[in-house]
Amino acid sequence: MGDASLTGHHLRRTFRFRFLRWRAERNRDIEFAAQVIEQSLQDR
Repeated sequence: MGDASLTGHHLRRTFRFRFLRWRAERNRDIEFAAQVIEQSLQDR
């Protein structure tokens, strides 16, 4: 019983870490895209 709850806790932590890392990467992509768009607007 205690072992199962420990595994569940570990899975939740792993999932949360992966989610936060994925969100950080996505935010970086969005920021990069925004910079590219700004650059192209200035170039015209």
